[in-house]
Amino acid sequence: MLFERLKHSTDLRQWLKTLIPIPGSDKWLVANHSDYEWQVQQKQGKPEAQLVPTRPEMTLLPFSFKPRRIGDDYETEPGEHKAPSRMVVKVTNGWLIATDIGEWGGDIGWFSQDGTRHYKISKDQVQAFSKTEQGIFAVQGLSHRAFSQGSLIRLSQKIGRWNSEVVVDFKEKPYLLTAELGGSFLVVTESRLIRVKTDGRIETLIDRAFWQCLYPNSMAGSLQNGAIYIGMRHGVARVRKQGRTYQLDWLLPNKEFTKARNRLGHVIKGSANSVGI
Repeated sequence: MLFERLKHSTDLRQWLKTLIPIPGSDKWLVANHSDYEWQVQQKQGKPEAQLVPTRPEMTLLPFSFKPRRIGDDYETEPGEHKAPSRMVVKVTNGWLIATDIGEWGGDIGWFSQDGTRHYKISKDQVQAFSKTEQGIFAVQGLSHRAFSQGSLIRLSQKIGRWNSEVVVDFKEKPYLLTAELGGSFLVVTESRLIRVKTDGRIETLIDRAFWQCLYPNSMAGSLQNGAIYIGMRHGVARVRKQGRTYQLDWLLPNKEFTKARNRLGHVIKGSANSVGI
């Protein structure tokens, strides 16, 4: 396989810092057309990147489900069923499960442990959940052509029924959510990296980012410990605090990756100049 022929280190500390691609430029199109998707994680205290697996991590449910054609409920059947783990949260009285089919809609539903009881909570299109000591949060949104919207929502029970409420409106689609020490959140949106503070205020750390259409899929590390890494198509973004501001870097595994290749091994037009980290 091509992925095996292009050798690379999984240790992000060994990757090359390259010039940040300007959206619409040849370098950005290289990344946009790349067949490489990188997923980041912290492993034994160091940041690592792996190629995104063909199949996402799944959670095994004791039932299967699908939305009813009419009404705000579901049809369920007993029997094992797998759902993407990022779209499932186990709660004390069952499950919260999100579906997202892009411009065709989505929803969040509550299901009892065996799936026999259920109802729709909202029509939010969840991109990521975060279960914290302060409660269950999620980022939801949609981007389609010139339209983009999204928000941070909180899921909670009121009089025995789960509800969704907006905490912060981002006015664009979010991709990723991670909780920080102290209760704040880091959120990757289409064009920004932001911190949502406990009182709902937004602090913009990186504005006018280049990763729209590079589809960020994972976030690892912490700014308190030096840097965060954002996995996406073709490379990894790194954010570090520099005094009162934040620095954004674009990392590639090595010089071979300054030119994107498709699965047949053909070089895609465009290049990127490398400099040392």
